[in-house]
Amino acid sequence: MERVKYRKEEVGSEPSAEQYWTRVDKIFCESLSAPLQKWHSARRAYFTAVLEIADEQIEYYEQLKRDIRLLSREELADRAIQAMKIDGRIGTIMLRKIRAQSLLDAVEN
Repeated sequence: MERVKYRKEEVGSEPSAEQYWTRVDKIFCESLSAPLQKWHSARRAYFTAVLEIADEQIEYYEQLKRDIRLLSREELADRAIQAMKIDGRIGTIMLRKIRAQSLLDAVEN
């Protein structure tokens, strides 16, 4: 408990984000007996990779938008029908209709 109080006093009651993460980094490395510089390098590599992947994903979707803009009206309509799963919904309603008709026929006969 004393150690926690010491750390709070070290950064103050309202630490800045930089102070907070500096302490988190230090505690993390101490608990793993890992060099702080190695942790910083690994963290930088991770975030660099995340940012690169984000750029690739953004480019993929920007290209997809460009490709969609080149589609004909008929191709766009087909894709919209598929995306909205309209045929599946029609099939479900048709099955319900058949069942309802069967029940009606059974009740009236």
